[in-house]
Amino acid sequence: MLIVDQGAHKIRKVDAASNNISTFAGNGSQGFSGDGGQAALATFNNPTATAVDAAGNVYVTDQSNQRIRLIDTAGTILTVAGNGNVAFSGDGGSATAASLNYPGGIVLDSSGALYIVDSVNQRVRKVRQEQLSVQAPWSLSGKNSVVVSVTTAAGNAQVTVPVLGAQPGIFILDGASSGATHSSDGSVAGASNPAARDETLVLYLTGLGPVQNTPASGDAASLSTLSPTVIKPTVTIGGFDSTVIFSGLTAAVATGTVDLTVTANGVTSNTAKIPIR
Repeated sequence: MLIVDQGAHKIRKVDAASNNISTFAGNGSQGFSGDGGQAALATFNNPTATAVDAAGNVYVTDQSNQRIRLIDTAGTILTVAGNGNVAFSGDGGSATAASLNYPGGIVLDSSGALYIVDSVNQRVRKVRQEQLSVQAPWSLSGKNSVVVSVTTAAGNAQVTVPVLGAQPGIFILDGASSGATHSSDGSVAGASNPAARDETLVLYLTGLGPVQNTPASGDAASLSTLSPTVIKPTVTIGGFDSTVIFSGLTAAVATGTVDLTVTANGVTSNTAKIPIR
């Protein structure tokens, strides 16, 4: 349970199992500071409300700072709405560039959209969640955490995120959560085109970790050299182990007709042709 301790300028937490209380956010000083750092070291100015999303992130109405702030699951705090000015402005633009006038209650809907009672402005305002997809550079390999910084015309926001050796995720290919394609023709293996027993399937994933023959960050995989993953994943289908033939970067294979050769014991065969679509 979270308690808004308004006069103390803190958010406090009561553990359900032990009934012990502790400070969750705020150092007790009245002011505005701490964005990009740990919430326990930040300052608030009359916090009034909290809301928690499905991922466990905590939103706080920092009323006299005219802001809504977010504390992520790592304990990092940042502003997600309000520029600190006592006014009304910003509809249709970035939430952090908007002006609020003593915001009060906040609530989140099932899509993650944030609704703010903009008290003195006599309005309820909505902040839609935005997604920015980026590729983590290969140079992060070996690190435990990094600071992600996003800069827009509205300003800069930073958050510290953990870095794992691998965190696999399967790309969903249609509305039925299908995650594989037929290797024969590249079509999605779905209800109307199911996979057959002993068929070779292709899965597209992210987060399989470092690879051999690493390309430069942002570059496509090599046309001539495979880049298999250092960590070989295991795959289960219907609860049964499946043989992994190859795990690695999707090669940027050219279309048209290309050369095919086989090398054994240092000797290369004659060249055949194979069409690629």
